[in-house]
Parts: sequence; C-alpha cells; structure tokens
Amino acid sequence: MQDGGVRIAFVGKGGAGKSMIAGTLARLLARRGRNVLAVDLDSNPGLQFSLGMGGGMEAGLPPEAVEEHEGSAYGWRLASDLTPAEVVHRFAVAAPDGVRYLSIGKIHEHEHRRPRRSIVAVRGVLRGFEDPGWDVVGDLEAGTSTPFERYHSFADQVLLVVNPSHSSALAARRIRPLVDDLPVSVVANRWNGTPDHDGFPAAVRVPFDPAAAEAERAGLAPLDHCPGSPAITAIDELVEALLVTDTEGKPG
Repeated sequence: MQDGGVRIAFVGKGGAGKSMIAGTLARLLARRGRNVLAVDLDSNPGLQFSLGMGGGMEAGLPPEAVEEHEGSAYGWRLASDLTPAEVVHRFAVAAPDGVRYLSIGKIHEHEHRRPRRSIVAVRGVLRGFEDPGWDVVGDLEAGTSTPFERYHSFADQVLLVVNPSHSSALAARRIRPLVDDLPVSVVANRWNGTPDHDGFPAAVRVPFDPAAAEAERAGLAPLDHCPGSPAITAIDELVEALLVTDTEGKPG
C-alpha cells in the first residue's frame, strides 16, 4: 500500500497527446501496486481509449449520484447523501491494471443534459477525494476553458503537454498563466530532437514513436500495443520522477 498519493492534472492543446500520456501513466502507476483514479474531464472523452477500455462507454455518473441544485453550476451537484470516497468506490469503472475510471460523460449532438449534470458532481468528487492512499490523474479538456475555470484545482501539480508544433506552443503560452498557482512541468511529447519551445524547457521528453502513433490512430492503448516502445519507456521514467518529487512538487 502506498504511503501517499500524487495528484496530477494534464493540460495542453488538442492533439498534443495528453490523454495518451495520462492513460499510460495511470496504468504504470497501478502496475507499481498503487491505487489509481483516472478522471476524464473532457466532454469528448478520449482517456478511456488510452487506458485500453475501448469505445462505446457512456460513462458519466448515474442518476443516483447527482441531484438538482439551483445554486450550482448547470443546476446539478453531487448527491448530498454521498461522499466523494463513496462515489469512487461505488461508481468508478474498472480499467486495465486495476485503475478506476470516472468521466463527466460524452456530449451528444442533441442531448447536453447528462454531461452538464455530471460536470459539477465529478469536480466535487475530485476536490473532496483526498485519500492519501490513492493517486489521482485528471485529463482536462484541451485548451484554456477548463484551466480558466480551475478544473485543475484538485491537483498537487500540473503537467503541461506540448508537441513540436508552433500551435502547441501558442496554446501553452495561453494555458500556463491559468495554472501557475500550482507547480507546472512541461512534457515535450512526440519530441523529434528539435529545441524546446522558447520559455518552455522540457522536464520530460517523450520521443516521437511510430508504434505509439499507430496505436492512437487505431483507438488502442499504446501500453498494450507497443509496451516496450520508446514512448512507453519515457513515460515510465516520468512515473519514477513523479514518485521522487522535490520539495516544490515538480518531477526530479
């Protein structure tokens, strides 16, 4: 049993690869015998694919886990007779390697009520679930909206994922001030030997990996598709760094 948990929020531009890293990292933590809760805070969820759960899951919290509340955002909140720990143990879905998975649910073209109902409740679970025997990995929606609304506030540290493109660097410049209230480390994903973006020195580099890219295109978990690939090796090293953190909470 672990002595204490790490609480990580992943942010970045769409397409930067944060869901792949978050899902792989969650499973690698679990393979070390740790209790891990992985949470997808994107209304177009992709974390379940990176966890190796495939598609077709509606996810989101069931009706009994939420209640209407006029003063809450979107008019819903976590049911008053439930604690965050009870929600995790009752409603989090089992994922590979023993990871537990929660999601705000998927927005459908003609039905927006369910995800709106789950958003506040899932955020309440994240903020209130403080069991030191668990790691928590949150995959935020791409872009600035969720960092602006402080979806990352549950975490102890933020991993800002960038790739070599200029658009990724531009998004990072917009996101960084919104999450600077927590320790932030830059993860350079799909690194191809090019210099770091100006002002964004990488704490960790995950190399460009054709096998991992192929897995993502196929909706597969890279950890299952190419477990010994360079990208997986780099993410495993990231896990080790996170578990040996310095006093500021940044990867060593």
